Amino acid sequence: MNWLKNTVGFDGWRYDFVHGYDPKYIKEYNTATNPYFSVGELLEGDRQRITNWLDLTKDGSPDANSSAFDFATKNALQNAFNDNNLSYLRDNNGNASGLIGWWSSKAVTILDNHDTGSFPNQAHWVFPTQHLEKGYAYILTHPGVPMVFWDHFFDYGAPLKTAITNLMAIRKRNNLSSTSALNINITQQNLYAATIDNRVAMKIGSGSWSPSGTDWALAASGTDWAVWEKPSLLNTAGFENTNSVIKLVENPVKDILKLEKEVKDLSIYSVDGKLITRQKNTSSVNVQILNTGIYLLQFTDLEDKSGFIKFIKK
Repeated sequence: MNWLKNTVGFDGWRYDFVHGYDPKYIKEYNTATNPYFSVGELLEGDRQRITNWLDLTKDGSPDANSSAFDFATKNALQNAFNDNNLSYLRDNNGNASGLIGWWSSKAVTILDNHDTGSFPNQAHWVFPTQHLEKGYAYILTHPGVPMVFWDHFFDYGAPLKTAITNLMAIRKRNNLSSTSALNINITQQNLYAATIDNRVAMKIGSGSWSPSGTDWALAASGTDWAVWEKPSLLNTAGFENTNSVIKLVENPVKDILKLEKEVKDLSIYSVDGKLITRQKNTSSVNVQILNTGIYLLQFTDLEDKSGFIKFIKK
């Protein structure tokens, strides 16, 4: 294992079928190799059993010696979608129903892998295809360490790949983490809504909901899901071109802000998060009345890809 890490260049370990050997060996392997990250595959939908396994990996240590795939969150999501009852996603104590509700720092959230995914995988426990975007809107905004299944990203078509890409960007630019604070705002049969770190808000389900306050901006959306963020909290560094297909004709801008391509939706915010204007199906906007300064342009292009561009008004 040390040869794999130090010579080949692996950073960490995925421990397969951890049902089959004593969890104390996880501690021995990780102590001997000091991986950057490790995760164990205990294919159980019961979070208590996953928690028990994590406890056993301690073997005298104060903390678990590995993370674990959060099949309990997969189980909760699938049951909620299959039964059309999103209230399953909150437990009796008001926490998330999966492992992330108990031990998010050790939870690797997952929708499918090579065992559960559809053909040519083993198809033991397939996540419903029609709910994949909603599933990723959940795990990519919530605590835990989300895992994107290769097949979903590369083989399920451009719309899903675009949605996942946008959701990953939202998670990254808002610094969401495995221990982010989750506030579940509402759960009912056709609606689940939550706020994460008071930086990101999301909803899934056919029910209507949006976060209260004027400082929220829609960041990504699809059928029965939406995610919002607060532009005022974003670090504008690196936002000059988050999507290479959209560029400004010139920056700084004097009177007319021009994009190289038409976009479906365009919003301009001040750096403190106040919405200044919003327009649809355009490639330009008159900014002559704006004061000199820095502004954020949020866009959704004709392929439903979203991003931010920082611009300077002369």
